[in-house]
Amino acid sequence: VTTPDQTKKRMPASDAPPLGIQREPSFATSFCNELFLYPRSLQDCAKRNVVVRVELRRCTWHEEFSMLVASPPLRNVHNQRRGPAAVRHAYTSVAYHAHNPHFLDEFKIKLPLTLERDHVLMFSVFNIRVKGGGRKKLLGKAKNMLAHKGPASVAPEDPSADDPWGSPALELLGVGVLSLNE
Repeated sequence: VTTPDQTKKRMPASDAPPLGIQREPSFATSFCNELFLYPRSLQDCAKRNVVVRVELRRCTWHEEFSMLVASPPLRNVHNQRRGPAAVRHAYTSVAYHAHNPHFLDEFKIKLPLTLERDHVLMFSVFNIRVKGGGRKKLLGKAKNMLAHKGPASVAPEDPSADDPWGSPALELLGVGVLSLNE
């Protein structure tokens, strides 16, 4: 008869324990704090040809201005197209010629491991103008950008800030904020 102390002394040098001795299992684990978002519809929209932009931001209330101030968007939205894996915002597909648009899009947002009180999802609704002199405006804007010397004078909230040629067809209709901590 062998005692447990004698069994430990005779254990082989390999990683596999001898029969009858249990080793604590190890698991490969990871933690992902992700939010899947499905914007479905807008009710009684005044315009047609609507698209929705989704962003993760930090917003704080400033008493001196009596307003909610948003920081620049975080790079936490999964990119479904070519390019970097995480982007600052993503757009839904265009609901063409619909007063009550419905969307079938899915967004994956990587949330910070610790959600602060000021983390919010910001939804911006845009109208896309499909009629008119879009090409003429686009060429005029490109000519102005080439003639401009120095840094570009495009506001960070401008939807055309990411597009070097500008996007004269986007018109901001409204913005909504959804808190992630309530």
